[in-house]
Order: sequence, then C-alpha cells, then structure tokens
Amino acid sequence: MYYKEGTDMANSKTNNELTYVEEPFLAHLELVGWTVERWKGGKGCRVDFGDIILESHAKSALLDLNPWLTDSQADDIITELHSFDKISLIDRNREGDERLAVGLSAYNEETGEDNQPVRLIDYANPKNNCFLAVSQFRIQRLEKEIIPDIVLFVNGLPLVVVECKSSTLKEPFFDGVAQIERYKRDFPDLFSYNQFVISTCRQTAKYSTITGNAENYLEWKEPFPFPLSDIDPTCGIVPSQEKLVWGMLSLGNFLDIIRNYTVWDGAIKKVPRYMQYRGARKLVERIRTDRKGGTIWHTQGSGKSLSMMYVIRQMYHSDDLKDWKIVLIVDRDDLEKQLRQTSAVLGYSVNVARSIEGAKQLIASETSDITLAMIHKFGETAEKDGQKKKVSVFPELNTSEKILVMIDEAHRSEYGELAAGMIKAMPNAVRVAFTGTPITATTDTFGGVFDTYNMRQAVEDGVVVEIRYEGRAENSTIIDEEAMNGKFVDIFGYADDEEKQDIMRRYTLKGYMEADAVIRAKAVDMLEHYIGTVFQNGFKAQVAAFDREAAFRYKRAFEELLVAKIVALKANNPDNIDVALLEKMKVECIISSGTDDANRYPHLKALVDSTDKDAIVGEEGSFKTSFARGGYTGIVIVSDMLLTGFDAPIEQVLYLDKKLVNHNLLQAIARVNRTYGKDKTCGYVVDYVGITQHLKEALSEYASLEGVSEEDKDPMLSVAEDVDRLNSSYNEILTFIRDEVCYDISTQTESVIEELVAVEDLRDEYNDLFKKLSKYYDRVLPNPVALQYRDGYKQLAFIRESVANRTRDPRYSMKDASVKVRAIIEEYLDVQGVGLAVAPVDILSPDFIDGVEKPGKTDRAIVDELEYAIRDYIIENTPRDPELFERFSEHLNEILESLKGNWQALRKALERFIKTDLYNARKAENTYGYEAVKEMPFFSLLRKEVFGDKKFEDLTESEFNALKSLTDDCLSRIKTDTAKRDFWEHDMQIRQTRAEIRSKLLDMEVIVPSIDGKLNDIVQKIIELGREHYK
Repeated sequence: MYYKEGTDMANSKTNNELTYVEEPFLAHLELVGWTVERWKGGKGCRVDFGDIILESHAKSALLDLNPWLTDSQADDIITELHSFDKISLIDRNREGDERLAVGLSAYNEETGEDNQPVRLIDYANPKNNCFLAVSQFRIQRLEKEIIPDIVLFVNGLPLVVVECKSSTLKEPFFDGVAQIERYKRDFPDLFSYNQFVISTCRQTAKYSTITGNAENYLEWKEPFPFPLSDIDPTCGIVPSQEKLVWGMLSLGNFLDIIRNYTVWDGAIKKVPRYMQYRGARKLVERIRTDRKGGTIWHTQGSGKSLSMMYVIRQMYHSDDLKDWKIVLIVDRDDLEKQLRQTSAVLGYSVNVARSIEGAKQLIASETSDITLAMIHKFGETAEKDGQKKKVSVFPELNTSEKILVMIDEAHRSEYGELAAGMIKAMPNAVRVAFTGTPITATTDTFGGVFDTYNMRQAVEDGVVVEIRYEGRAENSTIIDEEAMNGKFVDIFGYADDEEKQDIMRRYTLKGYMEADAVIRAKAVDMLEHYIGTVFQNGFKAQVAAFDREAAFRYKRAFEELLVAKIVALKANNPDNIDVALLEKMKVECIISSGTDDANRYPHLKALVDSTDKDAIVGEEGSFKTSFARGGYTGIVIVSDMLLTGFDAPIEQVLYLDKKLVNHNLLQAIARVNRTYGKDKTCGYVVDYVGITQHLKEALSEYASLEGVSEEDKDPMLSVAEDVDRLNSSYNEILTFIRDEVCYDISTQTESVIEELVAVEDLRDEYNDLFKKLSKYYDRVLPNPVALQYRDGYKQLAFIRESVANRTRDPRYSMKDASVKVRAIIEEYLDVQGVGLAVAPVDILSPDFIDGVEKPGKTDRAIVDELEYAIRDYIIENTPRDPELFERFSEHLNEILESLKGNWQALRKALERFIKTDLYNARKAENTYGYEAVKEMPFFSLLRKEVFGDKKFEDLTESEFNALKSLTDDCLSRIKTDTAKRDFWEHDMQIRQTRAEIRSKLLDMEVIVPSIDGKLNDIVQKIIELGREHYK
C-alpha cells in the first residue's frame, strides 16, 4: 500500500515538503549532533527492505558499550531485540521501554557472571551512542509498503518517527497524524521501541506518544536550555519545528527525556510537556549548583505532581544526587492520594506518614527514601492568643544537607506556624514549593519564583481552556466582619441603603443563604443556565453552597425543579434538548459529616450515610464518567468539599453561592478549566455572591510577583468579552464574503456557495472563519444576546453545509458543530434540503442528476457539483479497477480542459460522462471472456504493467496469449488461496501466494525483458487487487 502521492500536483507538494520541511528538520538535527543519511527509499545499510532494526549499527553499539560480549552473543542479543512476549503494540512498546531503561542480560564468559546487564544505551555519555537520522526510510513486506519521512535511530533502534507535510496542504498536521496512524497499523514493529512521534509542517510541529490521538499532540515551545539565538543568531522568528528539534532531540535532552521523563500511566504513555521538563531541570540544577530552593509556579492542570516525580527520577539517576532524602508535603487527602498514585506510576515506593509520631520517625531516618506527609502532621491543635490553632510540635529531627522538601500547593494560611515546624525539623533541607496560585507568603517562606507557567500560557497551549465569568450579583467594597461576616455587601451589592436595612431586619446572613425561597430562586436560574449552556454538550456542573444545610436544600430544590422542567420540555422543546437523557440525570450532594449530626441535624446525617462518595466523584464515579458511558450524575452540590484539588475534566461550570477568597477562590475557579474534547471550549464560573472584588484582590497578590505581565493578571473572561468576540467574528465572516467572495450574502447566497465551491483557498478561509464564529456562538448561547445572530448563523451554516455536500468533503460539514449548536440548525438545514443526516446520492442513481439540477442553480454550480461527485467516485473505485478508473480520470481532465469556461457545454459533457462512461464501465468493452467486475481488472492491470501503453488490439498473438495465461494463473492462485480460512490474517500464506505470482511473472521476462526491475511492484499491485475483490 503506497502512501506517497503520485500526481503532478502531489509531486509539487512533495517537493515543497522536502525543501521547506524535511530538509530544515534534518539540517537542525545535524546541528544538535545527529548523523543524517538520505536513503531516498533505498535499503541503506540493511539487507532487506523489511528490516526495521539496523542490525549492523546495533551490533557495533552492543560490542562498544559491553566489551565483554562475544560476537555470537551480540548476534543473540539482536535476535532477542526482535522478539517480544506480547502481541499488542502497547504491550510491545512497554516492554521495549523496559529494555531501554534496564537493558538485557547475558552470561559473561570472562568473569563467569551470569545474567550480567547488557546496556543498550549509554545515558551518562551521549557521545558513546550512535545517533542516526534516516530520511525516506522505506519498509516493504508482502503487499504493504511505507516510506516514513524521517526515522531516528539510537544504536540501531528506531526511537522516533517524523512525518513532514507541506504547509500548502489543507490540514498538514492532521494529514501527518493520519499517516503515522497508518504506519502503526501496517508496521507495528516500527514502534516497538518508539518514544514519541512527530507531525510537522515546520510552522507547527507537534509530538505525542503512540497511545495519543490527534488531540493529544503538543508543541514543544521552548528549546531549554538553549537560547533562541543559538538556533537563529539573527534573532528572527524561530519556527515551531526548530524549537522542538533543539528542545527534545538535542542529544542530552533526548536521552534525558527517555530515561527520566517518560512514564506509563496504565495503558497511556506520557512524555513531558516543555514546562514540566524545564521546571524539573531548573530545580535539579539549582540543587546541584548552589543548593537553592524556591517556588515553581505552574498553573492548575499543568501536571505539577508529575513534575515532582520527574525531579525525583532525575535525582535518582544522578550520581551526585541519588543518595538524597525526598520529603513530599501536601495539605489535602486528595493531593496525598494523587502523589501516591503518581509515584506508583513511576515505580517508586513512598513511605506515608500516618501520624505525627510516624512523620517524626520517617523524617529522622537517615535512609535515602521518599516520605509523604500531610502538613498537619507538623502540628497539633492548641490554644494560642485565645484561639485554637495548629502549632508546631516538631523538634530538630534531621540536620542532613541532603534533603529535598517539595510542597504541593503551598499557600495555606496555616503554613506560617506549620512551615516553621517543618523548617525546624529539617533545618538544612532544600525547600521547593509547587503551586498554581502563588501568594507572597509562599515566596517569603520558600523563596522566589524561578519557573513560571501561568494560566494564560496554559490556555494558549491548549493545556487548559479559558474560564468565562458570569456575575449574577453586583459587587461593591468589602465591609467589616461584623457586618454579616463581611459577606453582606457582596450578596446585596445591588440594593440601596434602605433595602439593605430592610433585609438585615428580616434575615441573618445564615438565614438568608439557607432560606428555601432564596435557594429555589437561584436553583431555577442555575438549572436554566446548565440545561441551556452546558448539558447539551454533555458536560457537568458543581454548585458551591453557603453551608451544609444550604447544600441539602439545593439538592431538594434541584430535584423538584428538574421534574417540572422535564414536563415543560415535553410540551415545548424549541432547542431540541435531550429530554430522555435529562430524565436519567441525577443531582447529588457531597458534604462532610458533623460531630453532632445525629442529635442536631439527623437529615444531614441521613444524607451523608446514604451517599457513596467514591461511587459519585471517584475516578470511575458517575460524575467523572460521561453521560454516554452511563455516568448520569450531572450536578454535584458541595459546601467545602471538592472545591480545591478535585479534578474532573468533564465539569464545565461552577455555580458559586458562597464567599471564597485568596488562593481558595483561585483554586475553586480552576475546577472548570480542564480540557475535555473539542466541544469544551471554555469553563464557566457563575457567581451568585459577588466575588469580583475578592477575585481582583486574589489576582493582585500573585500579579504583584516578579515577571507577571499586565495581561496575565486576570485569567477569566466576562460574558461581555465573549459577546464582543461573537460580534467581531460574525462581522469578520460577513466582511470576508463581501470583500473576498465578492457577493451579497442576503441576495446572492447561491453565488456565494458557487464561488466557495469553485475556489479552494476561499473555501478554506471561510471554513476557518466559520469555526471561529461557531466557537463563540456556542459559548454565548443561550444568552438572549445570541438570538440576534441566530438567523444569520443559520444562513452561514447553510452555506457551509451546501459547500460540504457539493464538494463531498466532510471537513466543511456542520456535523463537527457542538451538540448545542446542531440542535438549533438541524431543522433549518433539513428544510433547506441539506440535512446533516442525509447521505449523498449515489452518482449512478437516476435521482443523482435530477437532484443536482435544482431550479435556480447556474450551469457553473452544477458543473462544480458534478465534477466533485465524479472525482469522489473515481477515487473510491480506483482500488477495485485501477486501469479503468485511471483512464476515467484522464478522460475527465481532458473534458474539463477542452471545455474550460464553457459552463453549459461542460455540464452536458459531464452528464454524458456519468450516463455513458461511468454507468457502463466495463459493460461497453470487450472483456475477452473474463467476468467484468472481479476478473477483468486483473487482465487490464497486467496489460498496463507489463506492456505499458500498448492496447489489447496492438499486442501480437504470442504477447496476448502469454498475458492471458499469466492472468489465468494469477486469478486461479488468488481464488484458491483466499478461499482458505482467514487467509488475509496470515502473513506466511500471503508470502507464499506472492512467491507463486512472482514466479509466473518471471516467465514473462522472455517476452518482455524490461519487467525485471518492476516485478516486486507488479506483484504488490496484484496482491492489493486480490484483497479488494477476494476478501
């Protein structure tokens, strides 16, 4: 199966790809230390095109790195490198990683030592390894062939596959990913030792592991530790591709990533993001050079726990740091669990302090191990200054200078006292804080920020989504605690003084926030927002209630309101809400238990006792599981639990009905910014208590830290900003239609469609603009502001779907719209005759031409639609009859060229072409006794491959008879062999059939000596044709 294009246009793109993408990639590989060989599809140093491991390089490296090995032992090791215990690609790759990490083993004939380790790579000394980059690495076996653009080998083992694509393609990145996926399917052993794969068009280069899909590919945006001036001394713009090569593939970094930064998490293989690698490397270097700690500020969702584990792994693989003691400190149970799980992923054993005494013993131990403790273990509750506080009870326990203390989410107010106890216990330790919400106290305690990755950067990288803020209460200034605990003005900021006094006479704060009428009114608004904005796209919600009682009452209100809402929707459902799913949806309440609940709050005790927290919000719980997979918990109500540290990417909205301040507020709003599929374009924070001022204060504290730009001070968007973006994108696409397409959309819709169908560049630009518009239209819905764009959006969607139908290109179809948007436009598109559920009419159907020739369509529009349909039909059928459909393709191009611009004549000619040529196909030709559909394609293909442009009637009698005999033999062999059970699943059987066909072709050399160099290609095409017809 050939994956390289063969037309002139494809050759042009291939040249563009080679010149502007592949060659620059190779040039920079050479700059960072790789040896580059351009094999141009040849065998190179291999014996056979089927060889994937470069055995000569592998053997040389084995003998160099393990000089005690004998020559025959090296051969045995290479044989072992080819064989795996497991069959699946994932299992083989995991086994390959283990081999790269620990090597293999062999008997040492010099010392008599059994099972002595055999190193495959020298990680400590990169230059002792062979780094080889091969371009156009052709692999051919049986009927399959691929030619990856670049394969990177270390000591003969293929560790990276790179697919280069021209930026002139419509979707170069996705085309590259699709190519890599085909390679994985057809030649999985190319990926047995693979560390990561790369798809690049130079301006955008992204990487992933073999377990990732297109959405998991990431850019490596910083070539740490190299400055950009090393890549481009002129200080010009450095393309994404060059940053990736220098940052990931420079020899030291590459081996470092393989050894210290590649992990398996279940069936998912992970390599680091650039900020994780940079932060961990910086920390290790600080420890190594001047024993400094400090603060790493990486926003929530960026993988801080994994970064901490990367640091540990790098230290344990360093001769000068492997004897250090590591102490991990967290402030919550869920973070403790997360770190334990992460350390297990890396294969490290962690000692968990279960008590204060246990923490003391573990810290006092001189063992170089990993200890995990909650911060609370550094103190106990005692009276201080008339208040109960956590105070330190730790003496000096361990004065070693080889202790690294890493603190996850270091920002709690208690850290003043407890951090002092921690410092006293380990006075000479290096202390490092990892936080997504740094505050001044953090940097004062642990040192300044030395690596930053803020929310703005994370949004740009696609690591998290934007957060959109919607205020339901107007904020004002903060008043004293005595005035309703400092919350009154936040909640009633809209009221004048007289109204406030009236409210204060009628309610206490607690009474107001727990009042059934107030909770019900807010719950109505929340439910409307959730169903209209979040539910339709399959996402979920969290409600932060004032206290436990309010949470209980919210649950009761939601359940009652949900029943009423379902009844109303059954009567009137203009937005096509999925009522059946809504009926299955559950509302759950997760609250903590109180010490006296049995006596004072029996209803809360009953709720807590009847709630299985893990079944709802655990990793496999119904909240974190999608609706489609049976996770029917749509809304979770909490008071204090789950507001920090709880990670549920499916959650898109947080309804805030309690006051949160400082880091707790920043932590809470980050619950909704995790990525989760293409439809989650943002997270929502809907505020019912007026947190705006508190948010500004919380943001101002970390914004005052060194290195924070003005634009990074506020990570959230307001509703108004999204409305502005919607308006801007709507006007942008209308301006494009007016100025670039040059038609009036209101009166010349059909002309707009025709122009987009005819001009690919315009079509692609329209598609990009429409996707941008859809993103903000989805986000603003169901805000009434969106209604003014509704009719215009429908018309633009109709244009897009019409273009998709006429070009038969699914990339332009509205099927990629979010569920919420599709519910609005589907009925409209159905009425207009371009419904999303309607499959294209078969081109040979009598209804096809009638359907194309609708009243009002111009000849040009009809010609465009006919041309796309014909080309689509030819492409689809070429594998089943290559010779015939290649002739059809040539004939189509002749028609289009000879009648260029004469739309009426072209229309008639294409209609004739469909009704005669395509419809009759082989029926109108002499098939020489062969069955037209399944046998004649073999006779025609062999005639073309053996005799070139000679027609059947031009062959001599001996040539014709020899060709017919060859065809009969090939057909007989294929029919007999493919009748065997699961023939196409057994390579050995295919190989035997291939050999038989090749031997028959050899007999033709007597008549046509020139076919000798084409034998393998002809055999491959016959086998491929056999697969098409005799599956």
